[in-house]
Amino acid sequence: MARGRHREGGMAGRLRRGIGLALATGALAWLGYALPRSMGTPTDWKPLLPRRSSVLVTRPASSVVPSPVASSTSYPVPSPSANDNSSFSSHPSAVLTLSFTSTVAMRNLTYAPSPTAARGSSPMLSSTLASAWSLVDLPPCPSPPTSSHLWLARPFLPEANDWASPHYPYGSTADGEYLVHHGVDFGNPERTPVLAAGAGTVFYAGDDKEALFGPQPNFYGQLVIVTMDERYHGQPVFTLYGHLSSLAVRAGEPVKVGQKLGEVGATGVAMGPHLHFEVRVTDVAGYSATRNPELWLRPHPGHGLIAGRVLDEDGRLVPEVPLVLYPADDPDHPQREGWTYANQGVNSDEEWYENLVLGDVPAGEWALMACLEDRRLRQPVTVRPGQVSWVCLQPPDSPAKACP
Repeated sequence: MARGRHREGGMAGRLRRGIGLALATGALAWLGYALPRSMGTPTDWKPLLPRRSSVLVTRPASSVVPSPVASSTSYPVPSPSANDNSSFSSHPSAVLTLSFTSTVAMRNLTYAPSPTAARGSSPMLSSTLASAWSLVDLPPCPSPPTSSHLWLARPFLPEANDWASPHYPYGSTADGEYLVHHGVDFGNPERTPVLAAGAGTVFYAGDDKEALFGPQPNFYGQLVIVTMDERYHGQPVFTLYGHLSSLAVRAGEPVKVGQKLGEVGATGVAMGPHLHFEVRVTDVAGYSATRNPELWLRPHPGHGLIAGRVLDEDGRLVPEVPLVLYPADDPDHPQREGWTYANQGVNSDEEWYENLVLGDVPAGEWALMACLEDRRLRQPVTVRPGQVSWVCLQPPDSPAKACP
């Protein structure tokens, strides 16, 4: 009996210790989220590589993975030495084989199998572990002759955080932690005003418990969808604002750029207060009709975008490839990490046919490295303010050459 009581006491003690550890872990996670917001961030100090929020550590056990809390602090990376006088070629790049439907400009791009060597670690760690792999330097890639459509304003006032989180970009799974992301996230405190990114008419304002706009009911929680006044190749464009705590507009109401639509919240599957922002083309209710919002949002002053493709030897887009960006003259100090798009659920742009985008990159000379399974590809790229710069990374000995 005494031995049985001792065993029960030991089990109870372990249970109490386990509960205490869980509570302590939760408190640390809350502190990691709350303290930086209460302390504020000096405007003259911008961390180069913000640490992933503690809520990204564990994948919740649910049918739909909640959106992580986007950082509410802006994290623009430092500018390298800008060079506005360098030449910039405008020769067309090779065109991928595309398949269009007659009514919706959606394409079936050919994807290679998902890589496995670099999964399970961040791009920074992957590039470090890949130091023994061959490094292939590629020449600069000319930009395809396309026109950008950077129509949209930021959905927040400048005093709020109007920088999209780099930790869970469009088309990514945050290195396997979450579902493929169909938009971008802006972390801000609850009740921060959310503004219209473009002029249009409110298509929907309410919750999605019955009106389905995502993969399941109550996915976005309170949301607003605006039909843009401007069309894209004759097709309607919609902007979606999700996880709101309150609404300030009604369906059918015209809105102007900068008009308040609602306030930041954590409704739906969100794990903390942030705005989930999407751009959809043609199909307002289509969860698979999204495009990368960073190719629509105007960059911050002095910043541009990098878009491009990572291809295999057969000219197929390679999904979920770790990417590392660093100043061209300082390869030992990477400034940004990212991934190519996953191979399902998201779309390339009709103008660019890209599978990677890095938004809000300071103007200057950069190098982008793609960490493939057996080699690293590196290409220089010049970023200019308010423009989209192009990269195309493919092994140079590829029989199906798709990059210039």
